Amino acid sequence: MSKFTVRCTKTCDGRFINGKIYSVEENGALKDEFGDNGYNCSTESFEAWHKACKWYRYDFELVTAYELHITCNDGKTTNAIYKVNGKIEKRTQAVCAPSDEFYFDVGARTAFERMFPRAAGSDESTSQPTQPAQDKPKFIEPYAEPEQPKLTVTRQMLVELGACHGGLSAFDRLFPSGKTDFDTASKTADKDTDCVDNYYGCWLRDRKDRIAAMQNEQPKEPIKLYCVKDRTNFVGSVTRGKIYEFVNGEGLTYDNGEKSVNKSTYSEWARVTSETSQCLVPLVSRPAKVGEWVLIIEGRADGVIGIVESITNNGYPCVKHRDVWGGMFADENGMERTIFNHSQYLVLDNYHPEPEKVEPTYLNMRVVCIDNGTCGISLIVGKPYTVENGKFVDELERVIPHFETPFTSLEDMNAKCAKHSGAKFIEYRGE
Repeated sequence: MSKFTVRCTKTCDGRFINGKIYSVEENGALKDEFGDNGYNCSTESFEAWHKACKWYRYDFELVTAYELHITCNDGKTTNAIYKVNGKIEKRTQAVCAPSDEFYFDVGARTAFERMFPRAAGSDESTSQPTQPAQDKPKFIEPYAEPEQPKLTVTRQMLVELGACHGGLSAFDRLFPSGKTDFDTASKTADKDTDCVDNYYGCWLRDRKDRIAAMQNEQPKEPIKLYCVKDRTNFVGSVTRGKIYEFVNGEGLTYDNGEKSVNKSTYSEWARVTSETSQCLVPLVSRPAKVGEWVLIIEGRADGVIGIVESITNNGYPCVKHRDVWGGMFADENGMERTIFNHSQYLVLDNYHPEPEKVEPTYLNMRVVCIDNGTCGISLIVGKPYTVENGKFVDELERVIPHFETPFTSLEDMNAKCAKHSGAKFIEYRGE
């Protein structure tokens, strides 16, 4: 007896048929079109079975199975059992009165109405008809899946998906126009002997979802991108603070005028060129939230970015940004706070800048040696030494410290020298 039924939603090499329903046995085995049971993944639910099987080239969805059993074994009692995926959900019963003659259809109808009271309430056979007798009864049309637009495959899509040279050559030979529908491309590739050797048809079907995503994206709506970091790749460069546009089907234009190699969709370009795309943040027009970064596009602060510190009672963001009024309204750190309406800014979507690294300050001081420890002639007691940027030169012209990080203070200097030589210093205050 099967545990549950599944429908194939992704296939590759004929092992399973897309759209066909299969039964998963009690031990988790799923028999394919070749009669092979594959792996036995004994599980308690479809989700656990699906995860345990680790499907890669194939995929399945759960098909809900409904069962209704109506029986009578004693000539007077009719039993109804309702199951979902093999599990009993409800039981009802209809018992014939001793004074009445038993009819199975009457008992079955009664048990059914007790099982599904809503269906019984909508039954027009037990009430007076509201339509003229000559009218034909109305029937509900069977459900039909809406016709889906055909999925189109173009040569440019295959290039951006990383198709090999052999696959592109086969596509050019089979489809000189440079495009065709997905099913035709897949089936033709399976039959073409030049493609079968490199599993081109299977490779194409594995990328069906990504091809569909490419087709569904709007082709001409430009996506504004704000550059937060300088970046150069083999095609061109982007500069911090500049705004760029990516147009689906045309790509992104770099500083040198060159177009990006990947042109079909922004999502595909961002996936392939992750190092460059991480430097470019999408700009979106929507109300900003506390903690988000925004680009000001109007007024004196036009082109300045800032972070939203709070939201006013009217819903407008209060933005902390660099000084643009020559210090008139800036705080001690040179930052201003301005309230903007929603038409005066764009949100840097999902932008989380790395915190700025604070460079350590190193010791700059004249010191005098009061104990040379084990240094011998390399340090002279009573002689002043000049420490610059945390380092100084001893009598042997060696830069101290050798291996430690530069000294940040006189205390740090004495602590590090104590570990290696025992030398001690104090601040030099003159003769």
